[in-house]
Amino acid sequence: MTTLKEGFTVLHVDDSKTIRKMVLKILVEIGIKEENIDNASNGKSGLQKLEEGKSYDVVLLDWSMPGMTGIEMLGEVRKHENSKISTTPVIMVTAEALKENIIKAARVGANGYITKPFTGQRLLEVLNKAL
Repeated sequence: MTTLKEGFTVLHVDDSKTIRKMVLKILVEIGIKEENIDNASNGKSGLQKLEEGKSYDVVLLDWSMPGMTGIEMLGEVRKHENSKISTTPVIMVTAEALKENIIKAARVGANGYITKPFTGQRLLEVLNKAL
């Protein structure tokens, strides 16, 4: 995947405002329109955005957040009664490239895993593999 489909939508969930700004810049650089990118600052608000009914092509989900962690949010997404939500592709994002975290994310239902910091090219590679 060198380019994304027209209208590709992303929900990015991360508690760091700085990281959200950096990832927004990367997403725009790889061709996603800013108006097609939604943000949430924690797992609970990320899950709420999914439940509001907007369809996303992918969720970029930070692993470590206060309150509901990314892995907890992923668990809730995967067991959600709304099949559209439960099948939304989720890429876990973390600063820790621990093998056990990669395995745990896959077991809970992640479609991919990427470590921070990352480039647009690396994100495209992960999206291509996951989607």
